[in-house]
Amino acid sequence: MHKPIRSYPGSSYWILVVFVPAVMVLAAQPASASDETLAKQLTAAKLLPKGTSHKFLRNGAQLIVELSHYPAADERTQKIDSLLIARTIMHAEPASADSVITRFLKDNEAGSYTDVMISNRQVVGADAGIMGSAELLSEVEAIPIAASDSPEVRYAKYCAAAGRAQDHKDCREAEHMYAQAFKESPEAARKDSKYFEGMVKLAKSYADRFDTEYEEHIYKCLLDALPTAPAFDSLVAMRHMYAHFAGKENWTAAEAVAKQLVDLEKASGAPQSAQLASDLQLLGASRRKQGNLKDARSDYEEALGIKTKIFGADNAALADALEGLGDCYADEKESGKAYEYYNKSKILYDQAVAARNSKDRISYDTYRTIMVRLKEKMGKKVGP
Repeated sequence: MHKPIRSYPGSSYWILVVFVPAVMVLAAQPASASDETLAKQLTAAKLLPKGTSHKFLRNGAQLIVELSHYPAADERTQKIDSLLIARTIMHAEPASADSVITRFLKDNEAGSYTDVMISNRQVVGADAGIMGSAELLSEVEAIPIAASDSPEVRYAKYCAAAGRAQDHKDCREAEHMYAQAFKESPEAARKDSKYFEGMVKLAKSYADRFDTEYEEHIYKCLLDALPTAPAFDSLVAMRHMYAHFAGKENWTAAEAVAKQLVDLEKASGAPQSAQLASDLQLLGASRRKQGNLKDARSDYEEALGIKTKIFGADNAALADALEGLGDCYADEKESGKAYEYYNKSKILYDQAVAARNSKDRISYDTYRTIMVRLKEKMGKKVGP
């Protein structure tokens, strides 16, 4: 068994902490507990130094234990006590507390404190003896916050901690850190590509674990905090968001993402690009799916105009925009116009499959797939 040791300044004693197997404790504890019960658990465990007071702050499944009049300022002792507090709480409330922050207030510096976050993985690892004390404590996040720190500085500290938690595959810990970062400065988060890149990565981690509820929660948080700066990684993250919402056929959310994506690209002052045209087509598709055919056609026409300027009128890069316009006219029951645009699209694909330049050529398998799709839209007059 691994035995972390802690001491307090001015004391003449050492407290020996021994971790016991988690299964034994979990089996003996109820699935949930009130804050009053948790307070009794902490008091009974005699974890806190004499004179230390505490209170609980909750944010969903995240619990903050705020300590005042705590005598030890060294980070190692704070980490050990945080681990013991988190262990006691998670054993008492395993179903609803998946990470615990212990906040050590600095009584002589109002507004200054250190947040130490402990994940469920770290508690389980310590209980099972999987992680040695040195390894365990090195992974524990301690985030010092000074009263003089600006909201932007506080945001940066929590966001960096979230990234490190992701490196350790502590998804829920990372989620709580990102939430705290956003709370400290929503404006800084919306301008920071690292926030959106990290949150999308977190959503994908949940998807890989089939944690659909958590995955959806992350995408909802992102939808409520769309970027305000056209950083490259932020735009990439937004395209992943669009793909997610489109895959769920949540076209209202998909439109909101695509609209902000297009607006940011246009506001950047950069020359119109093929990427902007593709993003306009995303916007057009989401609007068409909701029956807003006028605006959808406008989006596809704008995309077509940009691509024509870049590639010329006879390039296969225009084909998907033409097909999108055909879809809009088909939805409007204008079969003649729909056929016209579908046929223009087909002609460009016909040229692309036979192109001599490999850069412009598409594979025959791709071509056949496209022709099957167009045949369904146009009828049997079209075929490879």
